[in-house]
Amino acid sequence: MLIIHLPPHHSTTFEFVVSADGLSMSGSGQASAAQLPQSGEVVAVVPWQVLSWHTVHLPPGVGQRSNTVLESLLEEQLLQDPQDMHLVLSPVSGKALRNGGTVLVLACAKAWLRQALAALHVAGVRVQRLVPELQTSDAPALHLLNDNGQLQALLSQADTVWRLPPQAAAAASVASVANAAVWAEPSVAEHASRWSEQPAQLQSAQQRWLQAAQSDWNMAQGEWAQNSRLRGQRWLQQAWRSLWHGPEWQSVRRGLLGLVLVQLVGLNAWAWREQTALQQQQAALTQVFKDSFPKVTVVVDAPVQMQREVQALQQGAGLPQAADLDAMLQTLSAHWPDHTPPAKIDYRLGELRLTDVPANTLQALSQVPWTELGYQFKQDGAQAVLRTEAKP
Repeated sequence: MLIIHLPPHHSTTFEFVVSADGLSMSGSGQASAAQLPQSGEVVAVVPWQVLSWHTVHLPPGVGQRSNTVLESLLEEQLLQDPQDMHLVLSPVSGKALRNGGTVLVLACAKAWLRQALAALHVAGVRVQRLVPELQTSDAPALHLLNDNGQLQALLSQADTVWRLPPQAAAAASVASVANAAVWAEPSVAEHASRWSEQPAQLQSAQQRWLQAAQSDWNMAQGEWAQNSRLRGQRWLQQAWRSLWHGPEWQSVRRGLLGLVLVQLVGLNAWAWREQTALQQQQAALTQVFKDSFPKVTVVVDAPVQMQREVQALQQGAGLPQAADLDAMLQTLSAHWPDHTPPAKIDYRLGELRLTDVPANTLQALSQVPWTELGYQFKQDGAQAVLRTEAKP
């Protein structure tokens, strides 16, 4: 996963975070759009400076008219023309779109978003999700950030994320600040005690962007919406990342790993047993050969050597061999279908080649079980080739 932080002001470089599982950082840095690393799903983080949060009450049955209804409801709350704003409903607003109810709306200027993504688009970086840098939270959370060298405090609540006054004393008047969990960037952590009595947890900007990428918010809607292929690709990436790295699938991963190990052990044991049995058979065959032909002192390939020795004995005794011309002609004549002789007979070292054999004769010969007779039969055009079958 590649997480890109969109700079609030125009810049030619982007800060980024690389994560293999979407839960922990494997790298970070700063680069131009063309030099950004390629690492799976691309998520762009929209900075808190350009976002505003609003609460509206939707009438029942809004459905596909949500943008038009939101523009009319937020006309007095927004500082710009609602048509110039990118309005995104909360991920849990599906029920309110049907039945009506109070929903949370996130707003961002369209012109800014187009400009922020333009360099990425030119460089061929396809952003699949847009997420806000800070999200609302049921439990109040105080974020202390270093904003260009200045301490900035932001408070996340169930219905908004808003900027607190720069003075800690003034911010203390907000009731929810006292009980809020405190997250502070390392460079401003020393000021945390002035803002809250709660212990501060250190969180770098990169860690905050990584956490933002895990939220359910997705501002890639409207003109920034992804097509079905990209949505399917994103779903597969998220499913694979969850299956491979998600803690909820840890027991399944261990079970699969154990199953693979058992299979590997079983296959190795089976292969070892088969190899041992084969070696025993080869040793027994070699011993039979040595007992049958004690004059042969070096055994390299017992079956082949045994065949040669048997053939030598047969030749010495004057017995016919399967590779002899008369034996091959006798076998062939026993299965010859008619009285039409071939135009030419050629014999070479156990191979008998017959030329200009009629088609019906070739078809009849091809039906003979030559393998059982110790021969191989092959049709080569109008030629019939009969050769002795090599035995192991």
